Amino acid sequence: MSNSDPVLTDFEARGSSIAALIRELRRGVFPGCVLICGGPGMGKSALAEQLAQALLCEAPAPEQRPCGQCKGCKRVHDGTHPDLLTPAETKKKSIGVEEIRGILSALQSHALESDRRVVLLDDADRLTPQAQNSLLKNLEEHPPETHFILTTAYETRILNTIRSRVITVRLAPMAQEALTNWLQGRGLDEYAARESARLSDGSPGLALTLSADETDRSLRTLAYDTVFQLAEEEEIPGVEYKLKDLKDDFDRFLSILERELRLCMRGLDSPDMSIAWPEAYPARLARVLALVIEAEQQRASNVNTQAVLNVLLQTIVEETKKWRSS
Repeated sequence: MSNSDPVLTDFEARGSSIAALIRELRRGVFPGCVLICGGPGMGKSALAEQLAQALLCEAPAPEQRPCGQCKGCKRVHDGTHPDLLTPAETKKKSIGVEEIRGILSALQSHALESDRRVVLLDDADRLTPQAQNSLLKNLEEHPPETHFILTTAYETRILNTIRSRVITVRLAPMAQEALTNWLQGRGLDEYAARESARLSDGSPGLALTLSADETDRSLRTLAYDTVFQLAEEEEIPGVEYKLKDLKDDFDRFLSILERELRLCMRGLDSPDMSIAWPEAYPARLARVLALVIEAEQQRASNVNTQAVLNVLLQTIVEETKKWRSS
């Protein structure tokens, strides 16, 4: 385990239900069945691993777990602990009933190295309906000292019969300052960390992806140098010229325009780039956002790129002119 790996304390500020779960764990109490929900990249897998480590940790006192140093913690991290039960193929698109039956069959025997067993089902939305149904009895009447930890980014894909048998906790987005500090701990400089934290909407996984995404960075800079500087109709040909080489990146460029507008509407402006429209209040930016979304819909219907761009730029100029005349 590296020094940059998250630890349990990193999750205490990620929502009241998460904090309560961690408090119970430190008292030596943990539910039999937990479902951790949160968007992609929010850290569900990392939290689930920390909880599994704590349950299988060899430290003598609950408040010391997970210690991260004992054999139990290290084997959970490596995925080799005999009392940690997971599907054999963790990256498969779906997990079938036979794989789950194999795990449930293993629960009929005693724990091998710990006094507990943990069934970890990451991305539980990949379980087929038949596989989910095969879990029901064990979730309701699970063997003693056995804990089920499920994670999902798509809660509605989990059957209601499963959700009624588990305690659901939701992983809130990471605060921007905390995420910035975390990214700096992983080697990013302060500027890159702050910008990635701003763009990721509190998702550590997305922040890491964006920090290494040169295309995203160059398209974002281009957006602020062109579309977000546009004020007069005679400027449109120059903007179109600067954007003429987008080609396969045009749809992504539109999505970045949408993302940046949403961030600016929430007051999360870029520290080194700004929209040039001084009259751009959130309600007005919402109208520009609607124009961008309309352009995205036209592209989804295979409307020609140049036609979509020209209409978008024309309508943005018309909209901003209204602001200046009001």
